[in-house]
Amino acid sequence: MLGVPLLHAHDAGDIIVRLGAARMFTSEDSSSILIDKGGLAGTDIGGSASFSNDTQFGITTTYMITEQIGFEAMMTTPFRTKVAFHNTILSAANEPLGKIKQTSPTLNLVYYPFNPRQSFQPYVGAGIGYTWFSKDNMSAVGTSNGFANLRAENAWGKNVQIGFDYKLTDRLILNAQARYYTTDTTVYMDNVLLNIRMKSDMEIKSKIVMIGLGYRF
Repeated sequence: MLGVPLLHAHDAGDIIVRLGAARMFTSEDSSSILIDKGGLAGTDIGGSASFSNDTQFGITTTYMITEQIGFEAMMTTPFRTKVAFHNTILSAANEPLGKIKQTSPTLNLVYYPFNPRQSFQPYVGAGIGYTWFSKDNMSAVGTSNGFANLRAENAWGKNVQIGFDYKLTDRLILNAQARYYTTDTTVYMDNVLLNIRMKSDMEIKSKIVMIGLGYRF
């Protein structure tokens, strides 16, 4: 078909492991920043919060139920994202205040629509994930202005994906994939000088692109 060489199919029971570089591009919808603890509790200081992009190591493992349907699990080393507040009435807060670690393993059902004996195998998938956030470090500017204890709530998420495998040999695979992952969380930040806690409710929308090699067992 279309001059595409034929190699061994994905068979039911196959396990495909892929390793590569994973880049996360993040956008977000953020509520304004609210002081929810301390003497100024209930004060809305306006502005918004943002997360930065990062690149880490990714791994996926697919178990083929049939020649065309499988389950895929994805994990990356933790993304380290800069957290910043913007355009608040508290000028000292309008800086990159620190970094937070974000890990979002996913479990998807994937479908390969093409003839399973073709070397070029595009696929689509959808599923769920769970995001763990953990503390990393505060920026020097944030620390000097009294900011501390940056954190976010863990949360469930959902994702859709597209990708392709190209079989280099009967076992070795070139892979590229992209997924769109969304989750809701609340980010918290303390200021020890003002004795307040600030928070922002966020919908995080991440595009995760991974390119690498795979092996079919």
